[in-house]
Amino acid sequence: MLDSLKQKNNKMNSNNKKEMKIVIPTNDGENIFPKMLGRAKEFHIYEINEKKFRFIEKRNNPYENTLQHLKTLDVYELISDCDIIISGRIGKKGIKRLKERDLKLFFRNGKIKDELKNLIVARFSEASVRGSSAPYYEPEIHNTDGTVPADAGIRVTK
Repeated sequence: MLDSLKQKNNKMNSNNKKEMKIVIPTNDGENIFPKMLGRAKEFHIYEINEKKFRFIEKRNNPYENTLQHLKTLDVYELISDCDIIISGRIGKKGIKRLKERDLKLFFRNGKIKDELKNLIVARFSEASVRGSSAPYYEPEIHNTDGTVPADAGIRVTK
């Protein structure tokens, strides 16, 4: 419980500084893992601000090869100090659970560095143009099983 409060406090402090933590699932350190979030070998954590990003740490995923009930919540415990997830796919129930915990979700494939640069442009240029807080991004779900396809875009909403 105390750890959870510390993480929430750290999250609030980082938001006040316009710095955010981004988590990206990967198996090779260069590309976003294109399959389900909980199946990635590791999570790379980045800090991002208005002009740049920097790698903070690598977290191994002990749930990579497991199929337990509520796996998203186990994975969430590993990344609960982060603000944004950039992932290839997350299941419908996982999306709901993560959004309930105030994580912003981007669904992308490709090079990690490219998507971090795109995030900086989307997140901060939009805010400076409008003079308000940056828009919220949520996935467009297309598959009948509720998962987000690897090539799904993001929809900008206020």
